[in-house]
Amino acid sequence: MIWQDWILGASSLVMCLAFIPTIIGKDKPDRWTAGMFTILLLISASTFITLDLWLGAITQYIGAVEWGITVFQKRPRNR
Repeated sequence: MIWQDWILGASSLVMCLAFIPTIIGKDKPDRWTAGMFTILLLISASTFITLDLWLGAITQYIGAVEWGITVFQKRPRNR
């Protein structure tokens, strides 16, 4: 593994951990936003694989799953 993979993987992992309160909290991002982030993270992860940046790819896929979860979560009704 090259050092860039470690940096990308570590930073993505921190972002994944930071996103957990959004998944378990009641406030959710807009579905459009969540869907776009899911797609973009999947593209980034796939690109990382072509560069043999496996740690970065795995953590990007985890982030895509997290954002994908929020696409399907219920949102509070507008008052």
